[in-house]
Amino acid sequence: GALGKLLRAMDLHIEQTSIQDHACCALSHLVLDETTRSDFMEMGAADKILRAMEEHLDCAEIQKITCGVLSNLALSPPYAITLMELGSAGSILRSMNCHLNHSGVQQYGCSALGNLAVDEDNIIVLMELDAAQAILRAMDRHPDSANLQADAIDALGSLAGDPQTKAVLAMLHASEKIMSAMLLHFDNKVIQKSANNALESLM
Repeated sequence: GALGKLLRAMDLHIEQTSIQDHACCALSHLVLDETTRSDFMEMGAADKILRAMEEHLDCAEIQKITCGVLSNLALSPPYAITLMELGSAGSILRSMNCHLNHSGVQQYGCSALGNLAVDEDNIIVLMELDAAQAILRAMDRHPDSANLQADAIDALGSLAGDPQTKAVLAMLHASEKIMSAMLLHFDNKVIQKSANNALESLM
């Protein structure tokens, strides 16, 4: 099928940036479907995504798309746990650290980190990797990007799902950053709703 062909192309042409870019873009659409996500994980495709991230760390477009693929895969909690075991959080954070000024990489990175925060074990690892700091830094660097702010706020709310992390997030002034985003984007209903939910989680 189409998925198998894409994965074979990624294997055969790992060093070809354009092929990896097109393949990852196609995968990002395919994994929106839950059935395809299942096929994707069973075929070991997550490894290929992480390999593409490693091989093409300097290509912002590939990093943005692969972060998006991981974010969509992590919408299924069991896959979020598997992705953490594969080291996806570290790959996402390396991507974000390498492309600090690329709002797309930062947005999809925040989204992926938030979707990975599905249980206490994942949250603990994410906090140990300084995921919260990366998310807050993205908010600071890209205050005008409404989509980034919304995804970052959602991610902070997810991290706050573990009581032990609330104190750390308070020390990092997460609530203040969220309220700043609310003020700047006062007419954005998505941000306002996400912010209210996140602030409630942080209490």
